[in-house]
Amino acid sequence: MYDLHIHTAFSPDSAMTMSEAARAAESAGLDGICFTDHVDIDYPYHDWKCDLDLSRYLAAVESA
Repeated sequence: MYDLHIHTAFSPDSAMTMSEAARAAESAGLDGICFTDHVDIDYPYHDWKCDLDLSRYLAAVESA
């Protein structure tokens, strides 16, 4: 089983790190996960800030 819609602390609607998500997925016996963090440019309905720092994001993926 896979979970193909996981938001992490890179999105304004989650506080979970990628490493925490990976550990939780492993503990649950999942075969794979997919991070689907927000990159909502000029999102008009919330005060969300979704500026993605790609180098920091990729480092978190590698670490997880």
